[in-house]
Amino acid sequence: MHNETLIFILSVSFIGVGLWLYISENLQWATIDEATNAGAGRLQSKFFYLKSKGIRCRLKSRRQTSVARGGFSGAVVYLELQVFKKDLNKAYKFLTQ
Repeated sequence: MHNETLIFILSVSFIGVGLWLYISENLQWATIDEATNAGAGRLQSKFFYLKSKGIRCRLKSRRQTSVARGGFSGAVVYLELQVFKKDLNKAYKFLTQ
């Protein structure tokens, strides 16, 4: 019984630490621009430009679905340009030059 309790406590602790790391990692990024597929090239250009300047950034995609009347559903893929929050001021400075 004692071993089962210890294993349970360790498992819950491990899951809790993993969840905390995942949440804290995502809170360190800020979205500065987004586009649908049509604007993906523009966003990628900004991404590579910021990377070349040493800015920590990433491209993240997300899908948004919608259901219209009559049951037709559509999906739009958004691409987000995210910058590490500590680099935000430098990123905006480079993008406005």
